[in-house]
Amino acid sequence: MLFRILSFLVGLAVLSSCPETQAATSASKYPAIPATDAYRVPNPAVFYAAKGEENCGPGCSEWIVVEGRLDVGSAQRLRTFLKKQPSSRKIIYFNVSGGLLDESFSIGRLLRGRGMIARVGRTSIKGCEADTSNCAGLIKSGRELEATVLKNPGECSSACLFAILGARFREVEPDAVLRIHAGRVILLNKYPEGSKAQTDAVAASKAIDGKLIKSYLTEMGVPTSFYGEIEKVPYDSPRRLTPEEIVKFGFDTRKGR
Repeated sequence: MLFRILSFLVGLAVLSSCPETQAATSASKYPAIPATDAYRVPNPAVFYAAKGEENCGPGCSEWIVVEGRLDVGSAQRLRTFLKKQPSSRKIIYFNVSGGLLDESFSIGRLLRGRGMIARVGRTSIKGCEADTSNCAGLIKSGRELEATVLKNPGECSSACLFAILGARFREVEPDAVLRIHAGRVILLNKYPEGSKAQTDAVAASKAIDGKLIKSYLTEMGVPTSFYGEIEKVPYDSPRRLTPEEIVKFGFDTRKGR
């Protein structure tokens, strides 16, 4: 499956900074893995400003796009990018299949602070249709790009879901692809495979992550039962949310939906 390996949540793996857990005290006995290696994400996130006459709905002709996966530093890059955008540009489209948990929290809080409207959808840049090799250069240019919001649904899965939930206003269509699965812990210390130390470290990290996720959901006014639903789904068998669940868990805050 496309999302089995590439879409993931990352646990708080640096347990040596958590003295309240037994795993924390033993972590220093094992060699550390460079965080840059452990947290490397394929297809890192890119951001760009798009425009197109009423392409994003009635009266809407400009929007922000987030594509790729939420890698280390993506929240700070988005913050820097948004500072260069007019405050009137409120709509942000996600087409993101996963990434790092802490980055998604930071992005969610950034969206909340700016009063942005989060959507899920695919954007086609003018000039990329015939020559996709030209797309990267256009995006890196930093210019506002002529584009179209496509009718086929976009995706926001795994860690991306927490970023979306941070926005005060969320307008996710029922056919959007939103996939959930239990998180995967990446430990920054090399424990012997199958050892008690490794098992304890993973359990401690999962417990910390669970508390952080539920705290974040509460902060954003989202029922913590969403975390319980996530934990029911095996990491390697993601499940797509139904249109009813998209509304139930607050991904569409429009009245009458």
